[in-house]
Amino acid sequence: MISKLTILGFQSHRKSVLDFLPGVNVLVGESDTGKTAVIRALRWLTWNRPQGTKDTRSHWAKKTIVSAVMNGQSIKLIRRGNVIYKVNDLLQLKALRGSVPAEVQKALNMNGINLQQQLDAPFLLSSSPGEVAQHFNHIAHLDVIDRAIQRVRSWIRQLKHETKSLREQIRGLKGELEKYDGLDGLEKQLVEIEAMENQHVELVESVEGLEKTINKINSLEQILTQYQHFGKVKEKLEELEEVNVQLLEQQTKIEPLQSLIESIEGKSTILKLKTADLEEMHERFDREFPEQCPLCGRLK
Repeated sequence: MISKLTILGFQSHRKSVLDFLPGVNVLVGESDTGKTAVIRALRWLTWNRPQGTKDTRSHWAKKTIVSAVMNGQSIKLIRRGNVIYKVNDLLQLKALRGSVPAEVQKALNMNGINLQQQLDAPFLLSSSPGEVAQHFNHIAHLDVIDRAIQRVRSWIRQLKHETKSLREQIRGLKGELEKYDGLDGLEKQLVEIEAMENQHVELVESVEGLEKTINKINSLEQILTQYQHFGKVKEKLEELEEVNVQLLEQQTKIEPLQSLIESIEGKSTILKLKTADLEEMHERFDREFPEQCPLCGRLK
């Protein structure tokens, strides 16, 4: 409620001080004595419009001041070159391009329903039902609620679309993961292959030993050739025959070992291919679902 209004240098008011009483106050006077200018001064204080001095400042005044005391607070608008608001004569705020600082708006707490022009139609009586509803919706900020509901619905639609897309991606990834249901079996095969690799190392060592034996046999054959005319040639030949028998036995053992080595190498190649595919799927799964376990589906 306005308890006091002071107008200086505004239109026909050189200096006017109006003290209002609680309840209804009526301004009475002849035409062109400044009654409407009081309303214009209040509108200028409330909305900082009009911006120029032609419609506000008196021709004899160097500055224009409109001050109101409302609910124990003093709000003052001063125009002398710049437009300045003062709240309780302590807080000074600049008003640019017809704007009103938020602190002043909060202190005034007035809007379009508080001030009417002289020739305005009776408040809402000549308005259509739709205009009346729109007006009260604006006062109650229902339009803000409607816009918020629309945004929430838009977000819900977007989230549903994203959820559907993610579910399709999950189904696709699950289908690809089904190709690797036999990972447990591959792990067992890996253990077996490691054991076979150890056997492979032992076989290689055995082969190296056999090669040394063959080299010795060749050396003995050369020696026998040198001593073929001596009496001990027969003994050497018997020894050579025994060595040949041993060699044949070793060769018989080597043949299955070579087959085993070839089998190990084939399985090792298959395991490397499967391991590369598995690593690629892990990387792709980690990119798509960085917080989900690829085996059990639980969040990490």
